[in-house]
Amino acid sequence: MDEVNTEFYGFNSVEGFVMNLHFTIDFTDQPLNQNEGLHNILTMKRANPSPWYGFQIRHSGTGKYVQLGTQFEFGSNTNTAVNPTSANWIVTNQIAEYNIQVTYDPTLFSNTFVARELISNKTIYTSNYLFPDLPELRYLTVCLGCALDENA
Repeated sequence: MDEVNTEFYGFNSVEGFVMNLHFTIDFTDQPLNQNEGLHNILTMKRANPSPWYGFQIRHSGTGKYVQLGTQFEFGSNTNTAVNPTSANWIVTNQIAEYNIQVTYDPTLFSNTFVARELISNKTIYTSNYLFPDLPELRYLTVCLGCALDENA
């Protein structure tokens, strides 16, 4: 798949957002030598400068799982494996279906960021941290199939 810049501003660090991403992935049919083995599915992170605030969902390496990565204003970068359950497999050990819901509500005192996988009905990751209120985060676009770096 070629990358697609949706030009859709889906990330709002001030008011929050709810995002659903429903997709299938064939773990055995990923591009070789792409971005050090990282196959980006969705990226909503700033490209420059580091730290790269926001989050992404990607396939990492040769494993049969996807990964949710986050970077908040405080705390370190996270990478959480989202392993398919029996409910996710379309073709066992080859093709999986995911329906990931991400909710970010900066007005809450806890669980400001919650990611759930709806097909298997499990919580992937929760955090009490906030994304910083920076002008460049107000204009993050949703990128499918790629991630921008400091060289765009």
